[in-house]
Amino acid sequence: MRCPPYEFANLHAVAHVVPSFYDTTSPLRSTHLRDPEGPATSFAVESFIDEVAAAAGVDPIEFRLKYIDEPRAKAVLTAVAEKAGWDRRPSPKQGSAGVDVVSGRGVALGTRNGTYVGTIAEVEVSRRTGVVRVKRLVCSHDCGLIVNPEALKRTIEANLIQSLSRGMKEEVTFDRSNVTSRDWITYPVVRASDVPPRVEIVLLNRPDLPPGGAGEPASRPTAAAIANAIFDASGARVRQAPLTPARVKAALTKGRSSSLSSWLGERGPSGDPSG
Repeated sequence: MRCPPYEFANLHAVAHVVPSFYDTTSPLRSTHLRDPEGPATSFAVESFIDEVAAAAGVDPIEFRLKYIDEPRAKAVLTAVAEKAGWDRRPSPKQGSAGVDVVSGRGVALGTRNGTYVGTIAEVEVSRRTGVVRVKRLVCSHDCGLIVNPEALKRTIEANLIQSLSRGMKEEVTFDRSNVTSRDWITYPVVRASDVPPRVEIVLLNRPDLPPGGAGEPASRPTAAAIANAIFDASGARVRQAPLTPARVKAALTKGRSSSLSSWLGERGPSGDPSG
């Protein structure tokens, strides 16, 4: 299994497919879900890439570009950085000690069936409550030949808002017998007040390529971009979605000792205790 589009000399990745519940005695049955594994896979990959960039003390986009050979993947990152006015520096941001509400920016790359997406999120994080407010989403999108630009933009915007909801609020809960998230209180989704004031789209048209998919690709990097922005703002790495206030608060409580750079410092570069 590869981890496209990054190219590393040493890479080991494993995926496990859970069999259909129809063939088991589980009381829980799955149903339709938009891009079932895409956002989760992107969350893991793009969070880890961000952690490595932070450990190396390198700007997150600069680090990504260094390990990408695919020109289209490079192009979406470059385009989204230009549109967003990317603040080029390593993460996390310095100089906010003692401030309750901190701000930051994060980036993530997504790919699906030949479509490339770059997403930047700008957030505010309350250290006191763990509440995250997404202030801006910027998305660059390359799906080959563009046939209907306005319809494509609306589709991407819908993907961003739906994946924002999935990445920050939506979570099925259950006990040993039944699903316990049964209404909009126990299974919350984003409301109009949660939608970022600014949602911006950059379309990269490729007339020399056939039109590719646009229904799901923009859903992939959203949660990772937000998580990376939370890290940039606060120095806290949230490793589980949805990015609820409780999980953000728990990560903030752990502090920067949970970062990859701190872990490497404690363990040594070989993974063994450094003594």
